Amino acid sequence: MGIFISLILLFVYQHTTAQAFDNIISFTTQNGLSNNSITCLEKDEDGFLWIGTHEGLNQYDGTEFVNVLSNAKNNLPSNIINKICYINKTTLAISTQGGLCFLNTKTLEGQKAGPPDSKTPGQSTYLAWDILYDKKKKELWVGTADGLYVLSDEGKLKRKIEADKTDPARGVFALYLFKDKFDNIFFFSQKRYGFFYADFDKKELLPLESKLPDFPLNELTGNKYNLRGASFIDNKIICCFSNTDVANKKSILAFYDNVKGRGVTDSFSTKFTNALFLFNSFPLSDSVLLVNSYFGEPYLYNLNTLQIKSAASHPLWFTSWPDGIYAKLLADKKNIWVATSKGLLQIPQYQDIFKTNPLLVDYINSNNSLVSYNYGIYHEGKLWLSCLGRGAFSLDTSTNEIQDVFGKNSEAKFHRKVISKELMKAGNSLWLFSMYGPAQINTANL
Repeated sequence: MGIFISLILLFVYQHTTAQAFDNIISFTTQNGLSNNSITCLEKDEDGFLWIGTHEGLNQYDGTEFVNVLSNAKNNLPSNIINKICYINKTTLAISTQGGLCFLNTKTLEGQKAGPPDSKTPGQSTYLAWDILYDKKKKELWVGTADGLYVLSDEGKLKRKIEADKTDPARGVFALYLFKDKFDNIFFFSQKRYGFFYADFDKKELLPLESKLPDFPLNELTGNKYNLRGASFIDNKIICCFSNTDVANKKSILAFYDNVKGRGVTDSFSTKFTNALFLFNSFPLSDSVLLVNSYFGEPYLYNLNTLQIKSAASHPLWFTSWPDGIYAKLLADKKNIWVATSKGLLQIPQYQDIFKTNPLLVDYINSNNSLVSYNYGIYHEGKLWLSCLGRGAFSLDTSTNEIQDVFGKNSEAKFHRKVISKELMKAGNSLWLFSMYGPAQINTANL
């Protein structure tokens, strides 16, 4: 979720340098990114932002981007970057679609990390789904489809536990990695469908509640809740679940702060049905989480009051699908950085950035059909939104007048309304795109 902001389209199509719009700055390939589809973010102690994409790694110093593409020097196994893990001032662990690599941040030289029993040394690497660095023990934990591995910060294997090859169950053995308040690392196993600690000596898995009884995540997995997304950021564990019974339409947010030793488990019922189908969440502060939903808007959840409210707003406009569920968020002292499939967003972090203007959202949601807010654009003093399932709408930001494009145009075909996906400005014209082709909106006749 990450955060889902649709203004990126304004800059993708029209600008060649980073532009500010209502305190949002966007960066794309036109600004130097190697690829617009961003998968992960990390910041090092020197203040450099590292950005993983579907086509290479990027370093950003606040002024320009340095592209790091796979070559013999950096030894990146693949240009598809899955995750970046900060090790120390000179080293990053980079998980790619082709394996794992340790990268020197000063020289941009890299070294592949592969199992010592590999039949092709130097070629085979760990295909990591998640990586987590233990600073105290100087160990890198690597979760893969077939096992859990613990490496030294030089990439040498120290311990491992592997999945039973005779087990017919499907799924990733170690999908997400976390650390508890006692500095013990545990993981979520999709294959075993639960949260476990690894006993490397006995080659056994211990359920989470054996060491952390006050955070009963396995009760949720045992009660047929699907884990939709999870993260471990700033010593905070966040997991988002939904009921396997789709008709139940119930989502659960499970949060644990290792520093405070405090956990929160909250459920959201059918009144949030269309909007709040939780997918993942990120901490904005010690008391506020930004929650991604699969359908509808992003939400802000207050851990102190246990209340949730919409984060969709004017002047900020969000898109929830397909960008939202895959977006990643990184918050530092000055900015919120948002990774989307359309580029990188930089948002100055201040308390009033999320301002809710529910007029347009309430109008669109008044229809009980399934709604997905796809793209937003500002044109001729109006905010225009295209919504999968509802069509296209405009909100006059000075008068708050709402207009329904398809409601005013009787000749509009229904399938364009259902498959409305993207809006784009071309000169003074506004175009709506769908699976059935483009349609020009005559804004003067509305």
